Amino acid sequence: GFDQGYPVVIAIYMDFDSLNKTIDERISGFKKFYREQGWSMDMIRELSIPIGFQIKEVKEWTTANGRLHLFVPNSRTHQIVNLLKDTDYKGETRIVGYDKIQLNSEALEAGKADFIINQNPYRQGTLAVQALYRHLIVKEEVPSYQYMPLDILTKENVEFVN
Repeated sequence: GFDQGYPVVIAIYMDFDSLNKTIDERISGFKKFYREQGWSMDMIRELSIPIGFQIKEVKEWTTANGRLHLFVPNSRTHQIVNLLKDTDYKGETRIVGYDKIQLNSEALEAGKADFIINQNPYRQGTLAVQALYRHLIVKEEVPSYQYMPLDILTKENVEFVN
């Protein structure tokens, strides 16, 4: 069983992720979920991916039953899928990533990724422009935070979400 949580590898690209506060917050939120569940933090491994990285061996990342769980806190889920394709790993994967870009959508549709978390940047931009208008033109008080739902994309719904 997975009483202590699911073994997972967090894929961190060193060229971009190491400088991105949003990526740090996503990883922190992921770890916070484990803590809140009372799961072992030892189940989380971070994989630093430098430029030109090639996966040689994935067995060390797999669970006892041979599954590979990956969390990709950026828009590069498709790159992880491609890296895995170049290995001899044939086990079951669970891959969760971020951002509905075309290549990630294709990975979902092909069944190579399981979930993509989409923050709907178009809607965020629209709300930001509306907030600027209300603040600068209408002189309204604009709240400091504006919460909005995330889209959880799967193979079945990816084509229906903007």
